[in-house]
Amino acid sequence: MRRNLIFGGITRNLYQIGGSLRGQDGVFEWIVDHGVGVTHRRFIPSGVVNGIPNQIVR
Repeated sequence: MRRNLIFGGITRNLYQIGGSLRGQDGVFEWIVDHGVGVTHRRFIPSGVVNGIPNQIVR
C-alpha cells in the first residue's frame, strides 16, 4: 500500500506491506521523503496494513 502523507507542509510517501520477521507476522512500513530518501522504516509485530504510520498494536 502507498499513501501520501503531509507533515509540516511536506508531502511524503508511506509504504506498508504485510509479512513476517523471525517467524512473527506483522507489517513492514517505510516513509520516503522526496529529495532525501527513506526517513523511517519499521517492522510492527501483529500490525496490519492500514495506511497509518507507527500504529499501536494492543
